[in-house]
Amino acid sequence: MSQKKELKIISSTNVEVKDINWLWYPFIPRGKVTILQGDPGEGKSTFMLTLAAYLTRGEALPFTDCGEPPDPITVLYQSTEDDYDDTIVPRFIKAGGIRDGREVPKLPEDKRKLLKRLRKYLRYADNLFSETKS
Repeated sequence: MSQKKELKIISSTNVEVKDINWLWYPFIPRGKVTILQGDPGEGKSTFMLTLAAYLTRGEALPFTDCGEPPDPITVLYQSTEDDYDDTIVPRFIKAGGIRDGREVPKLPEDKRKLLKRLRKYLRYADNLFSETKS
């Protein structure tokens, strides 16, 4: 027998308001999912892989004045539109990205493994990939 879950409603007066920690102000917040939407061929992958290359090299993103350069970070890149061997990795290399041997998730084959690993970081990870190609 399934147990009914009660809908919990909270008042906005009980919400502690916090500032957003920006990775790239005012475009990409840290610790949140960022999605770039557009039609095929508009340069979404090239744009995002160029940003990923900046981040893996520890360089400031365009149009930012951060004083000293940020530390290099690892980027998790997921795509359902492009292949890794002939599009994603070659574009990342061309943009000067640092390949450090970390896994790049391949969906949908590795979807369950990825969701399991992300679950501790993303509360609603199941919804993130609900529209992936089969």
